[in-house]
Amino acid sequence: MNQDNEQDRDRITNLDLLRGVAALAVCLFHFDYDGALGIPSVSHVLSYGYLGVQMFFVISGFIIPYSMLRSGYRIKNIKGFLIGRLVRLYPAYIIASVAALSMWYGAALTTNNEGEWPSFSLIQVISNIFLICDFTNTDWLITIAWTLAIEAQFYLLIALFFPLAFSSNNWIRRLAMALWIMAPIMAGKGPTVLTWTALFSLGMIVCQWKSKMIGWPEFAIMVAAAFYAHAEVYSPTQSLVGIATMCTIAFLPQIKFSSMTKLGVVSYSLYLIHNNTAGPILHFSKSLPDSLWIRLSTLVLSVTISIAVASIFYRLIEKPSHALSRRLRKRLF
Repeated sequence: MNQDNEQDRDRITNLDLLRGVAALAVCLFHFDYDGALGIPSVSHVLSYGYLGVQMFFVISGFIIPYSMLRSGYRIKNIKGFLIGRLVRLYPAYIIASVAALSMWYGAALTTNNEGEWPSFSLIQVISNIFLICDFTNTDWLITIAWTLAIEAQFYLLIALFFPLAFSSNNWIRRLAMALWIMAPIMAGKGPTVLTWTALFSLGMIVCQWKSKMIGWPEFAIMVAAAFYAHAEVYSPTQSLVGIATMCTIAFLPQIKFSSMTKLGVVSYSLYLIHNNTAGPILHFSKSLPDSLWIRLSTLVLSVTISIAVASIFYRLIEKPSHALSRRLRKRLF
């Protein structure tokens, strides 16, 4: 997903490495969905790739408040902050959605069956544009876009909540964090960010700890509470992945793994385009003789081409939107 690319972040975190791992995990999960690879033991491992989403949420929970602290964010800066964040998120998302829609109609043109033509209502188009499909019970053009909806809601919530959660007054901060961490238990499962705040809080806790706002006892108590809150609504496995991601950000020294780090740079682009890029490859492979080598080759080819397309998409679409976001934030802050 889309987080800030702070120039000096590698000196204190492994964010790009984690992004690369998360993006690749999600790709492999989708490419081997329902055990398409035909190797049960491998498919079992890849079936956990959905946990890359949880990793992205923890990363956002750290880097967004971290950049807000560094920029001296105040509630009066909310307009510039939100515009800057959405400019980073939306151009790539809208273009990827248009591309997905074009591919659907392109595929329909190659068939003689009129029933294959996709049908979209105005409410579905509007819902996709504003990331509210889960509220209108309409289908996403990009299946992973529900996570972008959660991310966008997080931007709004942290913009309002940041002065409390990072207050210099210890009791205000503690109360704010307690509400944030326990929100999933009160809200339950649903289409809002309140379902996921415990995961985001793991990144926020690291940010507070690195900023010397909290000590070890408070750190440990909040992490335990976040683990419980998310596990209560979803699963202990998701909570454990969240804590592992948090520990990598907080404690591990920089890991030299250039390939995965480079993948992390284009992770948002890869996240957006991997399904529609690999879809034709996976579909074509079904017409080939069934063999393990063909299935493995299809998987490798799908990943390779998706990364290549994501790299181009990043340079042409995502990177320019980052530059525009920085210019707008400088003017509006």
